[in-house]
Amino acid sequence: MDGQQNPVRHLTQQSTQQRPLSLREQSVSTIREAIHSPSDDGETLRRANVCLALFYDPDTDMETRRDMRSAFVKALHHVPAWAMHKAFDDWERTMQRRPSPGEIVILAERALKPLTAEIKQRTPQPEEPPRVTPSPEEASQILARAGFTPARIAAVQAAPMATSFAEAEEKHSQPRKKHWAGTADPDGPEWEALRRSRAANALMFPPKKESQNDH
Repeated sequence: MDGQQNPVRHLTQQSTQQRPLSLREQSVSTIREAIHSPSDDGETLRRANVCLALFYDPDTDMETRRDMRSAFVKALHHVPAWAMHKAFDDWERTMQRRPSPGEIVILAERALKPLTAEIKQRTPQPEEPPRVTPSPEEASQILARAGFTPARIAAVQAAPMATSFAEAEEKHSQPRKKHWAGTADPDGPEWEALRRSRAANALMFPPKKESQNDH
């Protein structure tokens, strides 16, 4: 990057001060300028050449090397030049293998995150309008306009397995069938079968335990 203006360096330094300015001390316009600064395909190609040379693979032919460099240029076309340079710098300083274009993109976008986060923090958020709780009468009117009348709600509650309002209302409107126990003769065969079944059910009538006095 020799001879080129580095937006990050320009962002964090002032010639009239002895220390670099922190991101918080920068103006919003300066930070936005750094975020939206242009990419540089030529510089990306140069940095890709240098990085790939550091991890040279003698078995890679010339055509493949050309395609690899082109892949870096395409992947980083949307990234500001300074972020691209920082990404390659970070990789070359810490890694011991050849990077993929996607890995350099991740590092470049990571370099942008503090700037975008600072902009978001400074941007005033619109106040959420206060929520108004409707009165019971207003709530009933809202439900009625949506089709949830008391009769329909009762129908849905009575027929929860219905697949539509119409089906629920139809089932709800039908006269409720009486259980056979309410109409059968208590001395008839239905009740007699029920009594025998209950008497044979050990869960309903468990056998009595013999007491010691029975022996």
